[in-house]
Parts: sequence; structure tokens; C-alpha cells
Amino acid sequence: MYRCKANYELCTVEYAWEPAGGAVIPEGSHIDLPGRGTTFVHDLAGGAGAPVVLLHGLGVTAGINWGQTVGQLSGTRRTIAMDLRGHGRGIDARFSLAACAEDTVALLDALDIDRAIIGGYSMGGPISQLVARDHPDRVIGLVQCATATSFVDPFSPNAGLAVGALSAIAADVPSFVREQLTRFVWRGGPRPAMAEILREVRPTDRGSVFAAAIECVRFNSSSWFGDLEMPVAAVVTTRDAVVPAYRQLRMVRSSDDHTAHLVNGDHLVCVRQPERFARQLGLACESVSARSAMRHASGRL
Repeated sequence: MYRCKANYELCTVEYAWEPAGGAVIPEGSHIDLPGRGTTFVHDLAGGAGAPVVLLHGLGVTAGINWGQTVGQLSGTRRTIAMDLRGHGRGIDARFSLAACAEDTVALLDALDIDRAIIGGYSMGGPISQLVARDHPDRVIGLVQCATATSFVDPFSPNAGLAVGALSAIAADVPSFVREQLTRFVWRGGPRPAMAEILREVRPTDRGSVFAAAIECVRFNSSSWFGDLEMPVAAVVTTRDAVVPAYRQLRMVRSSDDHTAHLVNGDHLVCVRQPERFARQLGLACESVSARSAMRHASGRL
């Protein structure tokens, strides 16, 4: 059952939750996207809920960003996460946010999925927003995690340092430097074999990461995000120094059909406190599904 409080943004959903064990990074496979290239996808079969496609953040991979949450989310719905172009084992081609958005639609085609919830974390947020703007018929709703309509914020002096650290992980630097940077990002979280994490980031193209960082700085959807005619949910990281919570809330409040789900964590909560993050991600997906069904029943689709 879906219940919404009167204060417009904080919603609760009846939602069964069972923590999942297993590997930190789930198995995946290469998938050819005709005319675009080959990418790497984690595709977990799930319950009867609407499928969700998850788009990762800057300088990491789907396995690192979502690996500890997809197993829990897939208990209720098919859950898909792919490496974006230039990152990990993603498409080996020039990076752009727009190209990643089209890659996402091509993935839906390749997997024979008509419509899906599109979730984006940090950099994945703008990509999911572009999918929603340019292909609204393929999107059930948006789940926005630790992201905003723009990343430029003069009141967030730590943003540049954090982006630089993530970019450096994927850069062509000596392996011992890369390992120390990765350990820094992963500190406080679960302890998988470091070799597993390093294998994830090793194929990442340094030029693509820098191009992605530049595109993120330039991106601004504030003039059109509020016009998207679909349910939106935000997983708001309340102690985020990269994308401050007020910017995340400003984004989601600009939508006429929104909920916000607060998680007490920083920009890396998805890897440092994955169960805490995964619960809110699940609630956000369920919220979008419920509101989409209500729209359908009322003839708004």
C-alpha cells in the first residue's frame, strides 16, 4: 500500500525488505548494442515489479556503484546495471552524456524491454534525465540518487576535490597509486578483495573520465526538468559534500509528481553503507511504480 504524507515530499511505502548476501560485485555479461558497440551488463531477474535500469557515477563502474544493492533490489523487480561508455567494460567510444542516454535506450531494445524505471547516481542522474526528456515513452519514471539538475555550486568547495579523486582512480597512474586511491574511496565500507575492485576500474579510459567530468560541469537541466511528465523519486544523501542535499531537494521539488527518500550518508554511501542506501533505493522504485500505476488508472499516461 502506498501512503503519502501531507508535507509533499516524504513518502512511505509498504515494502518487504530482506538483506542479500553474496558477492560484492554480481556476475555480468557482454551485450552488443547494434550500431553502437559492446557493453557490460549486470542483469538480475526479479519479481513482478517494473524493471529498473541503473546508471552509475563518474569514474566507477556499474559493479562498484550498484553491486551491493542490485541483489537486494532484484528481490522485487528485474534489475539491470551497465557500464557506461569509456568506463570499465562499457562501449569503447567517445564519451558524452547524450551518447550514454542513447546507449541506455539501445540497451532497452537489446533486452526487449518496452518501458523501465531509469535510475541514475550522480553523473548517472543527468543521463537518466536525458533519456526521460528524449524518450519519455520508454520511461516509467525516474529515480535520482545523489544528483541534481546541475553540479556547479560555488558553496560546495569539496566538489572539485571529490570529482578529481574519482577521476584519478580511473586514470593511467601507477597501480600502487590507483590502489591507494581506491582504498580511500572504499574506506568504511564492506571489504571485498581489492583485486576485484581494481579489475573493475582498470579498463576505464582516462580521457572518457575527464570528458565526463567536463560534461557534468556544463550540464544544466533546470529549465526543463520540471516539465517531465512522469513520476520522480529522489534518494537524497543528506551529508553529501559533492552534491549538497539542498540541491538534490531543489531538483525533485521542481517536479509536480515527486517523492524524496532521505539517507543519512555522504556521496559514497552506496559503497560505504550499501544496506542503508539500498533500502531507500527500493522505496524510491516502489514509489515510482505505485504512482505510475495510479497515473495509468486515471488515464494520465
